[in-house]
Amino acid sequence: MAGEAPIKQAVKWIDDQLIDNPGADRVKLVDDASRRFDLSPLDADFLFRHLAERAKKMVPGDPLDPKTRLGALSSKAIRQPAR
Repeated sequence: MAGEAPIKQAVKWIDDQLIDNPGADRVKLVDDASRRFDLSPLDADFLFRHLAERAKKMVPGDPLDPKTRLGALSSKAIRQPAR
């Protein structure tokens, strides 16, 4: 990452964080990236737009398929019959 523009480093860092923790708070990630890579408010705004555009492109898929980026939003507990 040395030699790359800070905004590119921030995008990669956020992407890596989301791979490790898909449920991470996006606002906190952008704030952390802005501080870590000394970004301007305009750069932070770009990161928010980048995340929003990426989310629009996500298509729900089979949660058991490792290539799926957006799976079912339920759990086994929800499927348990009421007693």
